[in-house]
Amino acid sequence: MKTRILICFLFFFAMSLSSVSSVPDSCLTEIWPHNPPDSYNPDYIMKDTCKDSPTYSQWYAKGTFLVAMKEYIFSRLIVASSSATVDDIDSLKYKKEYEAYKNLQNKYGKVSFYRDYYECNNFSDSIFIKAPCIDVEFSDYHLRLELINSLKIVPGTIVVETKYVPVNTNVEEDYYSQIKITPNPCSDKIKLLNLNKYTVNYNKVIIYDYIGEIINSYDYPVGTNEFEIDVSSLNEGIYFLKLNNKLFKFIKLN
Repeated sequence: MKTRILICFLFFFAMSLSSVSSVPDSCLTEIWPHNPPDSYNPDYIMKDTCKDSPTYSQWYAKGTFLVAMKEYIFSRLIVASSSATVDDIDSLKYKKEYEAYKNLQNKYGKVSFYRDYYECNNFSDSIFIKAPCIDVEFSDYHLRLELINSLKIVPGTIVVETKYVPVNTNVEEDYYSQIKITPNPCSDKIKLLNLNKYTVNYNKVIIYDYIGEIINSYDYPVGTNEFEIDVSSLNEGIYFLKLNNKLFKFIKLN
């Protein structure tokens, strides 16, 4: 009997350790001050600053991850400014999704879901008009890319992004410009429309991934109204297109 109790104790102790960050909280430092002009929720993006740590200089996060789904998996409507838990998932109809999030919760700590009205209903994000989206947040900090990759393999997940605009682009999102990107989401090519209705200082387009790395840049002729870009080689995900210090978002699907 004592042996069984000891085994159970060790099991639950191990499970509790799995939901704790692999580095002390004292090693995790905000990359930027809170809410600089070029970013969203930077306090959820931390950097391991302990030089003797095995993950030194790597990024940690616990949220906020924006997840687009093929179907709305919850048993109730998650309205703006409200939250849900894994137990709010319709476990009968969406058993695989429920079990996947349960496993994530066991491994990384409590999972919470939020409905962001602006993100989920913004007409510039056309994928979210067709597919439900939800904000996912964990209770503890873990390696950011590990959390993203874990969320991506949840059944029914289309796109995962961290809700912030990379600070090193030094630009603002422009949802209301006359510039249009079509189709969005895209798979092979995107076309920029109405370029001659927008005053530009130079005719260059730069594409960034969602962590601010430059993917490619393109020059187009002066006076061009439309410009087509081949994006077929890009991986599935969310990208930012920079034009004359303005940032536009587009989504690449396979």
